Amino acid sequence: MFGNKNTKSPEPAAENVRVVPVYTVHSLPQPYEVLCTVYSGRISNSSPVHMLQQLGRAGGAVAECDAVIGILLTPGLASGTLNAYGTAIRYV
Repeated sequence: MFGNKNTKSPEPAAENVRVVPVYTVHSLPQPYEVLCTVYSGRISNSSPVHMLQQLGRAGGAVAECDAVIGILLTPGLASGTLNAYGTAIRYV
């Protein structure tokens, strides 16, 4: 009754983002070759799962990437941060 029926949603439309799986070096299913580093930096210790999801999205942005090798390292016992690294790979 009130308002405009043609109003746009305040949320942006979801884009089709390609996400690739994130593995550790020890869990890769087959031989691979390294393409490039997709992420290297520090993150909060409370969000490692979110970081792994971001690594999968970053790898998906690389056209030839089949997966990402993800590494999360704790620099100190009480530091509260993690060093995160992601390497895009292609299966051979």
